[in-house]
Amino acid sequence: MKLVAEELVNGRIRLKFEGFSSICPFTGREDRTDFELSYTPGQSFHGSSAVIDPKRLHERLASLESRKMVMEVVPMEILKSCIEDCVSQHKGRRAAPEEAEISSLSFEPGKGKDWAIRASLKFQREVHRIEC
Repeated sequence: MKLVAEELVNGRIRLKFEGFSSICPFTGREDRTDFELSYTPGQSFHGSSAVIDPKRLHERLASLESRKMVMEVVPMEILKSCIEDCVSQHKGRRAAPEEAEISSLSFEPGKGKDWAIRASLKFQREVHRIEC
């Protein structure tokens, strides 16, 4: 698996990875997919953009590779990792992406793989102090 594109367009960041693989828990065969993550960064405590670190995301994806995992779950795992990464970097409660979309394309002629999955998330949250 490798990161093949990274770009910033109109305030959105796009990361494209090729060659992710997991093992289908139903057939035991390898599933391969390429995917693209597009997101609007959240804000750090200091007001700067809280961006997803592509290197850490790559490492997280590498830890998921070759595991038994339903391919439909892969986009959710990626989104979860992105949120955890942004928030855990001590960037604040609003550091998670404002919104994110991930598209996954599995296309292997002759193996019955001719489908795509798209998942999106709009992170609406209200953070306030609780008076005791």
